[in-house]
Amino acid sequence: MSEKPAKVKTKKKQRKSVETCRPTATKVDSKKSTGKKRKGPPNEQGPSTVKSKKSKSETAKAVDPPPSKSSKKRPKNTDEEDDLEEWADDSNNELSSNISTFSGKFGVGTTPKIDPFNLETSHFNFVRLVTDEISLEGLDGITLEALWTRISFTLKYKDPLPNTIRNFAWNIARFSNDIQFFKLQESREKLHIYDRYKDRDLVLGEVIDPVEAPLDIYPFCPVKEQNALGSASSFDTRVNISNEVRSMYLEEVEKSYGSQLVLVGTQRCRKKAIVHGLVDPNVEFSSIQYCLLERIGRSRTFGEITQGKVSLQVISKDPKTLFYNRKILSENNVIMKQPFNIKTLYGNHISGTLLHLYRFYNEQKTKTEVMTQQIVEVLRNKPGYRIEYAEAKEIFGYPVALKKLFKLPEFQRFVKTDMSRPLSE
Repeated sequence: MSEKPAKVKTKKKQRKSVETCRPTATKVDSKKSTGKKRKGPPNEQGPSTVKSKKSKSETAKAVDPPPSKSSKKRPKNTDEEDDLEEWADDSNNELSSNISTFSGKFGVGTTPKIDPFNLETSHFNFVRLVTDEISLEGLDGITLEALWTRISFTLKYKDPLPNTIRNFAWNIARFSNDIQFFKLQESREKLHIYDRYKDRDLVLGEVIDPVEAPLDIYPFCPVKEQNALGSASSFDTRVNISNEVRSMYLEEVEKSYGSQLVLVGTQRCRKKAIVHGLVDPNVEFSSIQYCLLERIGRSRTFGEITQGKVSLQVISKDPKTLFYNRKILSENNVIMKQPFNIKTLYGNHISGTLLHLYRFYNEQKTKTEVMTQQIVEVLRNKPGYRIEYAEAKEIFGYPVALKKLFKLPEFQRFVKTDMSRPLSE
């Protein structure tokens, strides 16, 4: 008997590609298909999952594109090849135009615009703004210099504020029964609004923990009195001068007291600023819980984090104590939380929680999440939901950032980077 010649199996070259984790239909190998390739529109060629042999130059296309949803009708006379080819060319052009390309800056997401004038009323209430800024500063109170800084930041107005606005704000404060005036023994330091989101990693845009924490002009010092809740380091030493100040003009007050004068909201006014109206009024907070709430409210839209040098660890370094108290605040729907990671100068990552009041809550996406979302959006518009590495680098740029991004487990949850396919596809 004659022996059959042995078949030599050759390994096909593999090409790497990036593919989304979205499941696709089972693909049929072109070798098993016996049907001949017909000319005509994509709808007559069968499903797009059937693969046919392609040349080396066509390997960038992973899967045949899906049928076009063009409103154009197929020519009635199918025997006219010229009309058929023209119809196919128009359909392919419309299909390529439907596949959106990436337009934007890689790693920079679109943030919704926050209107500072959008308060609970339909019109802008400057009186409420002044009272609110004073109350949010807590039991420590706020100096006039800090009040101008807060108003300028909220209104997105460049310093210095005009004298007309300052005089108007001062008149609102001195004629309000919800505002009290105290004189400190020493002048308070200037207020600097700390923005932790400015210090970011140049590659992946992660928030970096500062080398040295900025000066905290509001040290943690809880007050142990029945009629007062909050933290104030000068609570026992400051002097109430409300009766003297209410009859003075702004220029006289600034010359006489300067940064020694602080404006403090009443207990009712301060609690109203940090606890919204949907919270059960019968809920009573402990001293440390109210101090946590007061500090979170003072941070406004930036929020407070549980880890890092500028965090809630100034109140308690015990993580169990912080977790227990913020859990109570969260269960009573007073604060909102979201996961937040920071990076140290040594390259370590610290996982924590970002806390906001309900009124100041805004979702904070890391640059890694934004880049992942942008890549997924591009893959969704590609045939077979995959793309070559070379094409991804050409679209997004930043090859170093892409290389680091592909290795992160957060990215691999949504995108597979170890996919390979034969070169003959």
